Amino acid sequence: MLQHLMSGMFAPLLLALGWPLTLLLRNVPVLMARRLIRWLHAPPLSLIALPVSALLLNVGGLYLLYLTQLYRLTLEHPAIHAVVAFHVVSAGLLYTVVLAGIEPVSTRTSFRTRVVVLLLGSAGHATLAKVLYAGHGALGTAGTVPQLQPAAQLMYYGGDLAELLLFVVVFQGWFRQREQARQRTQQIVLP
Repeated sequence: MLQHLMSGMFAPLLLALGWPLTLLLRNVPVLMARRLIRWLHAPPLSLIALPVSALLLNVGGLYLLYLTQLYRLTLEHPAIHAVVAFHVVSAGLLYTVVLAGIEPVSTRTSFRTRVVVLLLGSAGHATLAKVLYAGHGALGTAGTVPQLQPAAQLMYYGGDLAELLLFVVVFQGWFRQREQARQRTQQIVLP
């Protein structure tokens, strides 16, 4: 569970705060940057960059992992574990970038929509942790309910901390936008 928290929640938040897409676009030739932007704005990628899509890929993927036999398969097959680990990091990064609104993603959604999706994601993550705590997850593993409960608690409380940090980033961006809008308004009114 600690691996899940680090790779799926805390690492994506730290990666997103490094503005990887902006950094890439500023450091490649202009022609390549334009091609990349065109590719990122293609309809399939625009659909994935919607907050609800990012939510389904991120939190929905966790339900698939922990409430099916997939988790058992990751323990038995290193290749499946690698694919799932890649998905966890990628989905977490997409979710964080889309909701934080700190990268030039193809679809800009309102602050209100991003907060609602973040609340839904937090509720979904907490609900999954409670289901796991009750012993209804990690199918096919040898762990007993008392053995799995500490992992579920770590998921619940660690997830809350990561989501709180993401809320801080989302609200910080909103406050920054409001301040910039206020300053633009003052510049227009006062010559």
